[in-house]
Amino acid sequence: MFCICAEYGVKWSFLKFLLGGCHWSAELLVESLWCHLGNSSLGSDTHTLKKYHTWGTPVFLGVFLVKLCTQGSNKSKLEAMLDTVRFEWSPPFGHFITQGFR
Repeated sequence: MFCICAEYGVKWSFLKFLLGGCHWSAELLVESLWCHLGNSSLGSDTHTLKKYHTWGTPVFLGVFLVKLCTQGSNKSKLEAMLDTVRFEWSPPFGHFITQGFR
């Protein structure tokens, strides 16, 4: 598991104008985000991808959580957690990447 916690003393004038003196918090949770090249033999079985690597799946994110909130008058706090990341390099993926840069 990979966690990041950072505090920033950045003044966000737009959010301050929009929310006034209110404190706020926002979260983004992603479970199972992946990219599969070609025809998928998995169908909609994401449970298999959570446990095992499947060839033809160049990118897989298991659980990703990002939280952004205010602390005090001028501070913002950013926290992030990432559980599973898998990358696969293959000739079809390389071709896909080079086509994207053209």
